[in-house]
Amino acid sequence: MQIPTMYLAAPIFILATCYFAYVMPLKCVICNSENNNVCAEGTPDQLNQYSAECSAVNKSMGGAAGVEWTSCRKIVTFVDFDVNDEKGGITRVFRRCGYIKEEKLSCVYKGGLGGRQRVCSCDTDNCNSGHSLTNTLLTTILAPIAIVAIYRFQQ
Repeated sequence: MQIPTMYLAAPIFILATCYFAYVMPLKCVICNSENNNVCAEGTPDQLNQYSAECSAVNKSMGGAAGVEWTSCRKIVTFVDFDVNDEKGGITRVFRRCGYIKEEKLSCVYKGGLGGRQRVCSCDTDNCNSGHSLTNTLLTTILAPIAIVAIYRFQQ
């Protein structure tokens, strides 16, 4: 029994695409809702105009020379009480690159004096532009399995 070329080419193409996604420099959406309303409420298409290669924005993101950018972040800050010059009752959204490796890519909640934050991390290009996080590795594993299952089902 010979497997059709299409069924072999598809997994190879998917794996090659995912490989190049991991070796290319990470791109993230970079914006701040304090000076840009699209940052807080924009659609992924609107936010992609603020996409930048993390290595190109090194100094403005606070990283030292040679920092390895490992994730994109969406940080929602809730200022609940008046703190310093900030009035309470506001929400700000920051989208940026991250260089501290997270054990688990997801969202964490942090609380502090006067406010709290929801910090979501992901590790694929522009993944901080949407409302949910995606996982390319899961797609890489499931796609070949689905192709083989379809092939076997058709026989």
